[in-house]
Amino acid sequence: MEHRWGERRRLHLPVHLVCHAHAIGIGQLADVSTSGAWIRTALRPPLEAQVEVSIAISRAARELGWVNCGRLIGCVVRHGPHGIGIEWDEAACELLGELLQASLEQPPLPQQVGA
Repeated sequence: MEHRWGERRRLHLPVHLVCHAHAIGIGQLADVSTSGAWIRTALRPPLEAQVEVSIAISRAARELGWVNCGRLIGCVVRHGPHGIGIEWDEAACELLGELLQASLEQPPLPQQVGA
């Protein structure tokens, strides 16, 4: 069951996705919240599949010092025409906090009715 907590924030970060240790793909972390994220990707893991999301941080971003490269674990809760919805397994991890801090420069996404 999908749960959405927290305000969603825009991000545009490349990510590497691993599912079931063989389904490997790339994507773009499009928005993130304390409970999950939307990832633009062609990869279509099954609903409820565990996905490892590795953040691919550019050298420019690292030089600004605003986020470290790392991995988050989540569960697929939605499929869309251009991506997947992920619910994080560990919403309180340090990396997620850093990503949300980095996104403060972007306005929050509007709430979607029925989405």
